[in-house]
Amino acid sequence: MGSSHSHANQVVEVDGIVYHGLEEFTLGGAGCEGVWSGLRIWLSYADEEVVRQDKTLGRLGLRFKRDSRSKKLDRLLRSRTCAGPRVRVRLRGYLQYRQETVEPGPNAEVKTTGFGHMGMYTYRLVIESVESVQPLPCKEPVVGLNF
Repeated sequence: MGSSHSHANQVVEVDGIVYHGLEEFTLGGAGCEGVWSGLRIWLSYADEEVVRQDKTLGRLGLRFKRDSRSKKLDRLLRSRTCAGPRVRVRLRGYLQYRQETVEPGPNAEVKTTGFGHMGMYTYRLVIESVESVQPLPCKEPVVGLNF
């Protein structure tokens, strides 16, 4: 992540592990499990809605390539057999950077202007294609909820 800023606003290929959940769709390194998730890269597909909402992306003509690798990624992300990250990928896409600004509100709440959940991510990769996808072994199986 140290050199991410120098690659901002460019099409890049990146390797990493996808972290996916209810309020998370991020890319991090192999050792990122204990790292605050806001330091990872927020992921978005280059679909019509994302491109339409961002004029820069619209001018670039980005489109997400749906193929066997993207379908495999989707299938692995939807599988609920493991707790935690379980997919290693190589993604091609447009890396965006947005400097986070914090503005204290009237009730001392914090407003962030980054990407993703609650705007807390400084980087976003708008995915054009999945170049490779590899399942990782389960560290912990998903256990049912007990009430």
